[in-house]
Amino acid sequence: MTATQNVLASLDLLEANRADCEIVTRVCQAVSRRAAYLCASGIAAVAHKIADNDRRSGKVEKGEECRITVGVDGTVYKKHPTFARMMNSMTEVLCVDSNIKVKFALSYDGSGKGAALVTAVADRLLKANA
Repeated sequence: MTATQNVLASLDLLEANRADCEIVTRVCQAVSRRAAYLCASGIAAVAHKIADNDRRSGKVEKGEECRITVGVDGTVYKKHPTFARMMNSMTEVLCVDSNIKVKFALSYDGSGKGAALVTAVADRLLKANA
């Protein structure tokens, strides 16, 4: 709780007690989980569309696992202690019944263009190794 108390103190909330800190911690956890799950649901929806298109076009055979690489960029994904794990696991839950495997490729250059480039390169490598 010391970290929470320090953050609250930096906001001039010096009277915060242990119960206050626990409430703040739980709210932060709930908000983080919700954000990760919302991201996962959007990624899963796009993954399902890609998989449907790939199966219809014959790129992926029916019954075969469809593998998709998603480029990820952003401070929350990189630095939040549980965000990436929660997003990854929920994406897996939302895709597993459809035989879709989503892999995340982290971009380190701080640019959305970099994330797109990482995704394109990773996708090309996956297809070359298939």
